[in-house]
Amino acid sequence: MPGNFLRLAALAGGANALAMRPATDGGGCELTMSTSGGGGGGYPVGQHGSGQTKAGPNMSPASFKMDGNGALTDAQGRGCWWTPPTNVLQCDVGQPPQGGFKVGCDGSVTYQGAGTFYQCVIPGDKGNAVNIYSKPGQGQDCKEIKLSASGAGCKPASCGNTGSAPPPSYPLTTPNLIIPVDSTQPSKKAGTSFNGQVSSSISSVFNFDIPASLKGKMCTVKFLFPTKDTLETSSFSFSGSGGLDFSKLSKGVDQSTSFASLPSGSSLGSQTVKPGNAYTVGSFPCPAGDAVAIKMSGSGSTSLTFFEDYKPLPHGAVHHDFLSGGFPRR
Repeated sequence: MPGNFLRLAALAGGANALAMRPATDGGGCELTMSTSGGGGGGYPVGQHGSGQTKAGPNMSPASFKMDGNGALTDAQGRGCWWTPPTNVLQCDVGQPPQGGFKVGCDGSVTYQGAGTFYQCVIPGDKGNAVNIYSKPGQGQDCKEIKLSASGAGCKPASCGNTGSAPPPSYPLTTPNLIIPVDSTQPSKKAGTSFNGQVSSSISSVFNFDIPASLKGKMCTVKFLFPTKDTLETSSFSFSGSGGLDFSKLSKGVDQSTSFASLPSGSSLGSQTVKPGNAYTVGSFPCPAGDAVAIKMSGSGSTSLTFFEDYKPLPHGAVHHDFLSGGFPRR
């Protein structure tokens, strides 16, 4: 599901953010990566089960480890390399990892001095995912991208210590499902939607996948409400008092969920919202390795419908997400 209006954030403590930190076993540093450019940007870099890397708005960020020679392994210890003949980034069992990766002081990722990579669309992928290559022309709709990683753990020591700077931000997966449920049609199974909506009878449930790497962290729900003049392809309609109620459901949902079959929930709080503002809703321990569902309902006369998209704002102000996932922004 592209885009994100409700933001789910995970707080990583300590001097280095979870997105990149020294490995605890002395075997290098740990990092996650994201893309920029290619007509989108900010996509987390995840993996197929086979170990092939992919990026997209629905990806859970994959964890990698980089040693002193700039060689990457993934969370399963598989060696990462640019697999011939296409030179797609893949991590395989028994494969010696290729050295040459480096993270700059600005978080930019290079391979053997080159900072330009390529994304190509995966045919038939419903999550708008792309594969990552070190050379162009290896698939459909290939575009140049950059890779970046946040934090300080894998940066050269010469970059200096940022001291008490707040933890950097890193996006998690955006909602993989948005399920509208209607109290006037309790048995209706509407399936997933590109639109979040609330009214006097309709609520929306947002389903997020939480990576296992967030064990022990706190997740925070945020609602980001831009003004229409800052949007490119997203949009919304809004009227009424602006009252919204949020709750965390006891388990994730799926496309067969109806109002009648909603899991039980606990309140995260209420907000009275208006465009041009961001709101922190509530926090809870991250259900690492599992899914979490957040229900958003209207109160009073509130009526809100918004279309989720992922393109950045032209002015770099409040990001055009409403309900989504990520680490706390600076």
